[in-house]
Amino acid sequence: MPLLGISPVPFQPHVVIANSHYLSASLILRIPEYIHHPTEQVSFHPRNVSWEIVKPQTHLRFRWDEHEAFKKECATDFNGEIQAHGDEVTFEVTMRNVGDQPHNWGVSEFCLQTGAFFGFRDPEGEMTFIRTSDRWVKVSQREPAVHNLIAKVNDVEEWVLAMALDQRNNPKGNRLIWPSCLHTNPRWRQLVPGESQTAHGKIYFFRGTLDDVYERYRVDFPGQ
Repeated sequence: MPLLGISPVPFQPHVVIANSHYLSASLILRIPEYIHHPTEQVSFHPRNVSWEIVKPQTHLRFRWDEHEAFKKECATDFNGEIQAHGDEVTFEVTMRNVGDQPHNWGVSEFCLQTGAFFGFRDPEGEMTFIRTSDRWVKVSQREPAVHNLIAKVNDVEEWVLAMALDQRNNPKGNRLIWPSCLHTNPRWRQLVPGESQTAHGKIYFFRGTLDDVYERYRVDFPGQ
């Protein structure tokens, strides 16, 4: 079973994921990795995040405790939670429009860093896959994804690590040795001032094939 810990990097929305049955090194999940600043047209890593341990090692909650004036400047607030059970991790992130105009930007990229685990380093993009309408393709082939689902096969093809989100968008990754990450990118609807939307995601530790992962994804994310 996966175990969760708050990142040793203070006040950031980073979760450490350990799983002794599969991993020799921990993974890091950043939910989110970025906040988009509308005025300066830049993205930044959010800080000033407060954590609540609901159940040690299996259930965490967090919220952005940034100054209200800065949230207003960014027109964005967020909170979320993450749980571990069985062979998977579930997470949700809620974004709220705290600005004066409708928008669909703010919280950006949910990033799973795998570079600390040697078996998932994939600089050539040959062990990382996305799903088209009818098949899995290597990210090195640069074909467009249909589902917000991305998976890595480890170097000895014993098992699969996959990440999925319930908002359709193009998943991506970073092939560098570090962070060697997977991204499921949210696609928010246009939120009016005061309105919120929640993105739901999953991380699978899966002994099986890529097709097995896809069948499970279809059950967990119907309509996606």
